Amino acid sequence: MKIVEKHLPGIKERLSQQLVSMVHELRKRKLQKMPGIAETLDWASALLALEHKYISKVNIEKTLGCVLKSADDIELVRSEGVDKFLAAVGLEVNETVN
Repeated sequence: MKIVEKHLPGIKERLSQQLVSMVHELRKRKLQKMPGIAETLDWASALLALEHKYISKVNIEKTLGCVLKSADDIELVRSEGVDKFLAAVGLEVNETVN
């Protein structure tokens, strides 16, 4: 979180926490390319550019390519279900607004 907040000082704490939790959850999967700091910052930047204030199913689906650079990895996450990832980090699945 400190790295995210250092590079993106305008990010809200809630979004930063959720984002970092999601990246940690993604790193538990057998991905071809694990998301690192650069991908985390890319994802955070995209969410900020789209004026999202927190992680939701809708904005994950819109921006997943920012954090996962492999089409196979994106498909893996989608096949497991975005809801599963949200629930794993304690986020509401039905939150659909930014």
